[in-house]
Amino acid sequence: MNFGKNRVQYSEFEWLYYRYEKFDTYFYLGGNENAIQVAKLANKNIPEVERFFDNKISQRLIFVVYNSLSDFRQSNIGLNTGDANYNIGGVTRIVDNIVFLYVEGDTYQMEKQVRAAIAEVILNEMLYGTELANKVANNTLISVPDWYFYGLISY
Repeated sequence: MNFGKNRVQYSEFEWLYYRYEKFDTYFYLGGNENAIQVAKLANKNIPEVERFFDNKISQRLIFVVYNSLSDFRQSNIGLNTGDANYNIGGVTRIVDNIVFLYVEGDTYQMEKQVRAAIAEVILNEMLYGTELANKVANNTLISVPDWYFYGLISY
């Protein structure tokens, strides 16, 4: 992540959120239905993914739901300036336990994003822990190939 870089922001968002037992969904004007849809998908998929990995999420998930890809691209969170990382279309950004999603208009694609994000958070917790000290220590000890990690998430 690079600091001192900014994306052009065309809109100012006033964020609202819904709080659920295991997660929050943040949204802005016009995104109420999207946030409710993400909440339904998360409620359905969290128990399924937890059962699959035989591990429960230990920290509250935060879903930040953007109404469109263009709105999502205005965010400075997780900004990378390398050519390969700048085109972030089709990629769900996850920073710790915060999941950034954008609506593509297709419930199937949204469920795919939500399910993959839940799986990635659980795998990160299983491999690296939730505390910063554990993450640093385990990151040097554990080396999981990207193809395996992302393949398991896709599965």
